[in-house]
Amino acid sequence: MRKRYEELLALTVESEGWLESRPGSDLWVDGLNVFLNVEPDEFEAGFARFLSDYPCEMDLLIETLEALQRYCLDAAKEGEFELYQALSVGMTYLTLHPEVNGEFFNIPVQVTNHSLALLLSPTYRAVWVHSYNAGLELVIDLKADRPTIFRPEHGRIYQMGRWHQAGEVIRFPFVHYFHEMSHVLLFSDLYARVIGTPDEDRSAFVNMEAAITCLENVVLGELMAVQEDLNLIDDGFGTVAVFQEAADFRMSVFRGDVEGVTPQSLALYLKRNIQFGEDDFLIPENRIKQAILSAHQLSDREVELIAPHYADLINNQHGHAGWGKEACERNRLPAFREVAELLPVETFALAKLEESLHSDSWSTSSQLFSCEKLPEPNRELREQNKRRWRFRELLFRIAETRGFLQQGLPSQNCSAQTELLEIAEEIADVLNNNRWMEPALYENMLRDVKHCLSDEAVGDMMIRERVVAIFEQPFSYLLEPR
Repeated sequence: MRKRYEELLALTVESEGWLESRPGSDLWVDGLNVFLNVEPDEFEAGFARFLSDYPCEMDLLIETLEALQRYCLDAAKEGEFELYQALSVGMTYLTLHPEVNGEFFNIPVQVTNHSLALLLSPTYRAVWVHSYNAGLELVIDLKADRPTIFRPEHGRIYQMGRWHQAGEVIRFPFVHYFHEMSHVLLFSDLYARVIGTPDEDRSAFVNMEAAITCLENVVLGELMAVQEDLNLIDDGFGTVAVFQEAADFRMSVFRGDVEGVTPQSLALYLKRNIQFGEDDFLIPENRIKQAILSAHQLSDREVELIAPHYADLINNQHGHAGWGKEACERNRLPAFREVAELLPVETFALAKLEESLHSDSWSTSSQLFSCEKLPEPNRELREQNKRRWRFRELLFRIAETRGFLQQGLPSQNCSAQTELLEIAEEIADVLNNNRWMEPALYENMLRDVKHCLSDEAVGDMMIRERVVAIFEQPFSYLLEPR
């Protein structure tokens, strides 16, 4: 620890060099402030205090982070320097564990402020470790002309370069990472499913978005409970916000500066009002919408205070209802649905959806995952699950291809439809019987897919080029919504 601390301290000699370094790209401005204000002997004293007062098995990452969080919370009550001293111990420890950052992407990426969020937010930590073990990934394309493709059922979300921060080290904002990982971790199995009626599905889809946005507020509250003016709070929830008025108002509410409005008020308002919209964003009355509206009631005074500040944000959020409408149409294409329903619906995702309909869901990380103790990160398990997700991705790309072919070519004239379904049934057998570790199985099935999309099977050249591309280029898609 002492050697690593000295290495980090040496990087702070020049601030720009620190921010462009790999650890500095993560620890960011708060890390710079900490290491510029904590001398070597003070770090030693802080580390000694941690070992004495917060015993843990330091080979266990999650157990140690929980102990470090307790240390930071206690130190914050004593003063800013004592907090910095505790943070220097926590930050140094985290840099010794490369698995905490940069392994969630298709290219080398650092998540900015990631380690500090792991250290201080139990909810962020819970989403991270469960996502890690589940084998989830984000795929980033730095070319500006490619759109983001929202396909959480793949175990991935395909991000365009819009959100990355340029530099020698590619950086990704920690709040965006948390938001996208939560989509995949909690609800991925439902986005390509038929859940109920089309209107019920739309209400469910927009509520998933609102629930995850509210989960960000839980992280914000946990961070502010340590110290309100940490840079990562403003960096993640303030100055970089797209809807600045809403962000400023939220910060005021969390600081207790708005009488009559609480963080819970903001969650109720968002989850309630995202259900309302006009034209293509109008969701007709339905069972799920009514359940949400009944469970998310506010006083007239709360609405009066929140509405002016949240107007632009809510208008933007209504766009998810348009996405949901297109998803409902795609999910009900017979050729698409036939493949999707080869896999049973995951009970975990259904449980999270049911919980998200309630007003008091997920105020703590133990509620979110129905467990008192988090698992430790397991690299072997992660690699196994990444192989499993490859088969799921292939299955849902087949579903999308069949839905597209159904629209573009008469089914009776396209032999590829039958062959693709047969391959999909084989993939479903692999997934349902935990056979995804069998050598060369994935490569053989992918080869079979491409073979059945040959000239003879798909006669139209333009259609054939598009359907082949979806199996070769991650950012390719055939059906809306994208």
